Amino acid sequence: MGKVTIEVRREVPGLVANRIQVALAREALSLLEDGVVSERDLERAIFAGPGFRFSSSGLLKIIDFGGLDIWDVVLGQLQPEIETNVRSFSVIKDKIDQGNLGVKSSKGFFDYPGQSLDEYVIERDRSLIQQLKTFDKIQWEMEHA
Repeated sequence: MGKVTIEVRREVPGLVANRIQVALAREALSLLEDGVVSERDLERAIFAGPGFRFSSSGLLKIIDFGGLDIWDVVLGQLQPEIETNVRSFSVIKDKIDQGNLGVKSSKGFFDYPGQSLDEYVIERDRSLIQQLKTFDKIQWEMEHA
């Protein structure tokens, strides 16, 4: 199926990738809920920032290229400011209470008009397949360099 496997050395709750995604979501939702950024600008920042970089490199390589000394300073400055609380985000709860559950209800953080859930899923999956082709090409080039 073309899935990438990893070795998990110790059992922890949740999948490794999901844990990383939840950490990103916790900070992103905090920025949104605390009025720091709009939904659209949050998406743009993730898509054009770490999302763009993650499409061709892992986090540790990004740290290597940025310089471990620089990242040490950045972590020292930002970690005390990063969301660490376990909290319920009203920005999600309010939308749920209004029946806005995301693509499946045609509205979540964004509107999804005029198409069925299946049509939006197909659209998303086509984009992911295109990314996978690029990923496979990069992986092949790395293995045969």
